[in-house]
Amino acid sequence: MITPIGYKIVVKPTEKTVIHSSIILTTDATDLNEKLDEGTVIGVSNYITDIKVGDTVIYGTFSGSKFGNNSLLWMEPNDVIGIRRTTQ
Repeated sequence: MITPIGYKIVVKPTEKTVIHSSIILTTDATDLNEKLDEGTVIGVSNYITDIKVGDTVIYGTFSGSKFGNNSLLWMEPNDVIGIRRTTQ
């Protein structure tokens, strides 16, 4: 586990899958300029209380800084748009 210093989280991005279909999107149905990604949090600073290791977070495509052979992201919590948690 990685414990970031300061006000940061470490995210392992989820592999993207491309699905080919014959769906037609209109620009008023979706904003084509805003792309979102998601990943699993693998490290959280001690200062952050609302995001936990194991959470799946949704963030903008260009959020964070890549490291670890470009397989991990170092980002601030305000880059996170939402948290997807599974209820147990």
